[in-house]
Amino acid sequence: MNDPVARASYLLRLAGWHADRAPMDPEFLEEVMELREALESVDTRASDAIPRLASLKTDARRRLESEVARVAALFRVNDDSTLAEINRHLDRMRYHRRYLEELDRLEDRAFDPDA
Repeated sequence: MNDPVARASYLLRLAGWHADRAPMDPEFLEEVMELREALESVDTRASDAIPRLASLKTDARRRLESEVARVAALFRVNDDSTLAEINRHLDRMRYHRRYLEELDRLEDRAFDPDA
């Protein structure tokens, strides 16, 4: 299984975790709002759209990789008390993956504005 989100979800289920989504913490909510604002500020018709989107993608990948590393470290603890924290970071991973997908769509629009 190469998908870290699917792998973490599977391992959580194996560990007995059955909650769907963790409540979003205020710090991450603020981060999400800032990321959304950055995304909305990109005009795909502007000459700087592609470099701006590339920069946002680099940052989003870094954030996703950081969450993957946190989840991996928490699984190594192998303690039932970490399952809720793993689930919280898994939700962050899901968000960053969706954000990257949206960046891909905007990048496609920037490369081919007539599509």
